[in-house]
Amino acid sequence: MSNGSKQCSRCGQVKSLDEFYRCSRVRDGRQASCKECRKAQRLAYRERENELTRRRYWASLDESRRKKREGQRKWREANPEKARDAKRKWRERDPEKARRLDREQARRWRKRNLEYARQKERERTRALAGIDPTVRREKHRRWRQANPEKVRANGRQVQHRRRARMRRGRVYTVTAKNLRYLHAAACLACGAPADTIDHVIPLRRGGSHGVGNLAPMCRTCNSSKGAKTITEWRKANDWLPLGSFPRRKDRADGAA
Repeated sequence: MSNGSKQCSRCGQVKSLDEFYRCSRVRDGRQASCKECRKAQRLAYRERENELTRRRYWASLDESRRKKREGQRKWREANPEKARDAKRKWRERDPEKARRLDREQARRWRKRNLEYARQKERERTRALAGIDPTVRREKHRRWRQANPEKVRANGRQVQHRRRARMRRGRVYTVTAKNLRYLHAAACLACGAPADTIDHVIPLRRGGSHGVGNLAPMCRTCNSSKGAKTITEWRKANDWLPLGSFPRRKDRADGAA
């Protein structure tokens, strides 16, 4: 090469000497690879080191978790009464989280043991088919008597979903927690205890059956609103804002 240039040993390009780092151990005083190739080499090295560091970190974390789980298992085996009492208290403190974790655990177990789960389901189906229908109906009847709130909530859910599908409205998941929250609130119009749930945009108008379209209402206000929108309902009843829905007598006096 000429006095002012040199060929990079990595990329093979001929570059000026300024593109190479100095090195006193080489005859021409410059390193064999150019600055760009050296930079790419350093970045690749750092990436490999970071990946190895991440792998070592996660391996150590998995090992510490494994040791922790092993220690917890040994403690539970040595203290079964305390373990059951602690688990019972935890489930009483946060029942919603406990049920959610149970469902997630059951879902993961079913995914890992899909064939076994399907076999058990087929066995249960055959066992139920062999039960006397009278016994099965009696069992269902006792459950309905013991859980009247669940029966009513399930009935309302089924009715709302059916009406939404008939009206070609969207159907979203409404959990039992959402229903309890809505039933515990006050009526949106008059402030009385809410014993029904109203669809703000009626299903007949294409409204969806979802939490964003549900509002707590008492039975009187819900029946009065019917399939009207909030604006139509207020105009039809000269509704004053903030819980000032006029009673039947007030409307009669105003009409007179």
